[in-house]
Amino acid sequence: MYDTRPFIDPQPRVPGFHDVGCHVEWLPRARGARRRSAVGDYLDADSADGRITLGCGIEQAATDLDVAFPAHVLRMCDAVDEQLAQHPWAELTCREGVLRIVLRSR
Repeated sequence: MYDTRPFIDPQPRVPGFHDVGCHVEWLPRARGARRRSAVGDYLDADSADGRITLGCGIEQAATDLDVAFPAHVLRMCDAVDEQLAQHPWAELTCREGVLRIVLRSR
């Protein structure tokens, strides 16, 4: 585990939910497809120094990246959560491309 505090907004958005900013990048494998990136508060934490997770923010990230909302969203969120518990970035690979998420300091 690492110190999550630098990435988490100390003021809760609503009780029990703190915003966490990140840079998200989609690297498609298709020839000629353009890489896409977005920056936003797509992640949450349950406290100012808690565990960082991906939940509802995946919908906004998909919209901002202009990619189709994935059918296997729960598995994606779980995989991102597992990686973010270990380090301040996550990377998911599938046959369509690579999704990278890097936490941003507040």
